[in-house]
Formats: sequence, structure tokens, C-alpha cells
Amino acid sequence: MLKKLRNYFLAGLVIFTPLALTVWIILVTFNFLDGILKPLISPVINIPGVSFAVLLLLITFVGMLGTMAWGRRAVGVLEENLLKIPFAGMVYKTLKDASDVILTKRAEDFKSIVLVEFPKEGAYAIGFTTASSIPEINEKTGEEMINVYVPTTPNPTSGFFIMVPKEGATFLDMSAEEAFKIILSGGLSQK
Repeated sequence: MLKKLRNYFLAGLVIFTPLALTVWIILVTFNFLDGILKPLISPVINIPGVSFAVLLLLITFVGMLGTMAWGRRAVGVLEENLLKIPFAGMVYKTLKDASDVILTKRAEDFKSIVLVEFPKEGAYAIGFTTASSIPEINEKTGEEMINVYVPTTPNPTSGFFIMVPKEGATFLDMSAEEAFKIILSGGLSQK
């Protein structure tokens, strides 16, 4: 009886935790955005959640402007100047690159999914092969090296860039999306 109760509790925890975290993240994000936009909008319209709708419209409008020729030039000038600011430029570039990979099809830029010995001998990590190998590195090591990005869990926007001998990598038959799912879940999600 006690064992059955424990199993029910664990099953409930597995079902409840992701749902609760999802709702919590949505509420925190909503409250954060509402707190920023409400003082600006409430004198005009005082409807709960209207600031979230205004933000969605603003993002869509910025996207529309960014697809026009003059808008792309303006965004380019803005980015160029932003990248010159010491800390802000680094943060912006990191966030932009991460959003490019997550929100666009740049996940396909990862050529192959590999299993590599990392961070020490006998331990393995899933990695993504990136651009072609660097000729100078191949020449100096005397081996064909491949470039591998090993993302961290649960935040794949940070990780390690390593170069490993091609023979030392095991090429996997999984998509980038499947690999990201495994990495993001800390191995809990299987293909």
C-alpha cells in the first residue's frame, strides 16, 4: 500500500513539475513585461494583460521593419554600434547568436551529431560538428581534426568548442533537434 502511494506520488511529481514550471515561467515573464509596459499604457488603456499584447505587436512591427531594405540597414548600424560597447556588445552578440540558432533553422548549421570523450577520458558528451577543420591545426597535429561544439546542460547557448581527431569521434544517427532535446533535459528525454 505504501509502495503504491509512493509510486503515485512520483508519477504525479513527474507530471506536475514540468506543468508547474511552465506556468510559473509564463507568469513571471508576463508580470515582468506587464510591470515595464503598464505604466506607459495604463493612462491610455487599463485592461490587464494589454501590455503583453502591445509587446507582441511591437515585436511584430520591429520584425516587419527589419525585413525592409532601409530597416535592415538601420538594424545593421545599430548592431555595429552596440557591438562596440565593451560588455553590452558581448552580451548582445551571445544572445543574438543563441536566438539565431534556436529561432531559425540555423540548427542545420551543425553538420553532424557526434559522441566525443569529454571532459575526461572515459566520459562522453554529445557534440555538434561545426565548420570544416582548420588546415593549420591538421598540419600541426598530423591528424584530421574536426571542430566540435559541446553544449552545456540545461543552457545550450554556452558550451565548449573543442577539436578532436576525426577517428576519436563517434558519428550518431540523430537530428540536431533530437540531440538538443537530450541535452536540454539532462538526458531525461530519449530520442
